[in-house]
Amino acid sequence: MPLFSRKFHRVWCAALLLAVLLAAFPLTAFAAESGSCGNGLSWHYAAGTLTISGEGAMNDYSDGNLPPWYHLRGEITRLVLSDGLTSVGQLAFYECTMLQSVSMPDSVRLIRDKAFAECSRLRFVDLSDQLLRIGDRAFYGCRKLETLTLPSSLNEIGEKAFYLCESLTAVTIPRYVETLGAEMFAYCSALVRVRIEARVSTIPEWAFYGCGSLVEVELPPTVCAIETFAFKKCEELTSVYCGDATNAQTVRQELSEDLPQFASGGFVGGGLLTEVTYSTETQTDEAGNVQVLVNSTVRETEGMQLTTVVTTVTPEAVDVPEPAAPVITLTVEDNEVWAEAQAAVVQTLTEMGDAETVELQVYLEQDVAMDTSFVQSLVGRDLQTEVLAADGSVWRLDCAELKANEVGETLNYAHSVGEATEEDKTGLGTDACYTVQFTDSAEMKSEVLIALPVPQGNNAFLYQKETDGSYTRLQAVSVDETGNAHFYLASVDKETDYVIGINVPGESTDDVILADRATQNAIMRLEKIEYVETGVRELHGFTATQIMLFAIVILVIAAIVIGVVMYMLNKQKMEKMRRAAS
Repeated sequence: MPLFSRKFHRVWCAALLLAVLLAAFPLTAFAAESGSCGNGLSWHYAAGTLTISGEGAMNDYSDGNLPPWYHLRGEITRLVLSDGLTSVGQLAFYECTMLQSVSMPDSVRLIRDKAFAECSRLRFVDLSDQLLRIGDRAFYGCRKLETLTLPSSLNEIGEKAFYLCESLTAVTIPRYVETLGAEMFAYCSALVRVRIEARVSTIPEWAFYGCGSLVEVELPPTVCAIETFAFKKCEELTSVYCGDATNAQTVRQELSEDLPQFASGGFVGGGLLTEVTYSTETQTDEAGNVQVLVNSTVRETEGMQLTTVVTTVTPEAVDVPEPAAPVITLTVEDNEVWAEAQAAVVQTLTEMGDAETVELQVYLEQDVAMDTSFVQSLVGRDLQTEVLAADGSVWRLDCAELKANEVGETLNYAHSVGEATEEDKTGLGTDACYTVQFTDSAEMKSEVLIALPVPQGNNAFLYQKETDGSYTRLQAVSVDETGNAHFYLASVDKETDYVIGINVPGESTDDVILADRATQNAIMRLEKIEYVETGVRELHGFTATQIMLFAIVILVIAAIVIGVVMYMLNKQKMEKMRRAAS
């Protein structure tokens, strides 16, 4: 008699097979997508968006206890922080590599250590107006962070807080900051100007180490000591302003220890930074020949910052890539400064002369909206404009193709992405399905980038959901390497329900717009990309186009009827006149 029955063997084999399948299946498939993250706080992830809800302080995390959404760090494209959140926890969003923009509610007082460290695609941060402390390494390694406005409420910046933020061009440290951390802006290689309004007595060690583009610094009159290596390897630094210049001699002496050339060629004296700072950085080969020349300009006023970077490569340069197009970066903090921003951009374009296509990047802080007059001033220019809103929405304008009559009164293409309903998934025949909600109705030809938690190369189909439950296909595009679907829209409607389906079965892919419009599309597609008018609503089962046709038919019939009646009346009148004459 066998030691084990056949039934036991079958059960045992089934259990073994299940164990093998479980071992092979990704653990993240069973990982939670919601839960608690602090006393009174909860988190929820859906369709690329991580939402922190409730009131209170977020939990702190550690290398051995990472945040519960850490397994989703490569899929989180958008972060929503609810009003009432008082602190961002340690390591909270560490290595969230798909985040491009973060907007914090004014309830946030503290950003803990390493909260946003290694968010390698983070370009724009809108900080709380009530923020008190930025922790150690809070934004460490955010290499794409291009613009930063520190709030006047701030009183502490931690060690290495912005270490290796290689794209930052200008920084103002506000008046009430009391504590500056060592290495706080070290290796910010694009940093051109620094204004320190804080009434500190010491610039900490290694504070701006390796800021090779730094040209001008404004120090408060209270500074009487510059610690070791604070400005080491800032070879372009030529001017330091010290308010009333009381400690100018001390500052010069201590700067000269880090920068020997500053002793003879540097300026230290009273006064304030001017509105505009120019910087030139050169790269040379072994023979000392200039190969790359980088010219940077920073204009900074209340509520606005404009940076221009022009890179020139010597034609004979060896092993040097072709330079990117000139880039203008504009940060707008207040709707009242649009006229000033318009003048600054137009002036910059004029100074560039016959430069080829220029890229304009516009960052909108919370509650700031694109201005119609500003866009009108760019119409017809060889300018590629990209707008990044505080909520993470991105859209682009090809100003060379744009016409004045195509610029509407509302230019806001901000949007949110959510999980589709089961009805939508069934209707389109795919579980990879998302809803899109636009904040406002807008009218202007725009390339709208919609971030989706799907891999590169998938096809995304955009539909408009009609009142009868049917779906009108609007456009099909491929998803790029960053998870963005680029839709070309001439208008959107905030009241319309939009749905995106991924790889929808049965749909033709012949007209899919490829992700890289500049290269692949120029080769693969001969026809011009058409911008789609969306948000055409139905009324009692009829579309707006049908209603317009009906209206035209009715008007034609009415005109014919009126014409016949007028003819008959006129004929009767003539008959009466003839009878009266006879």
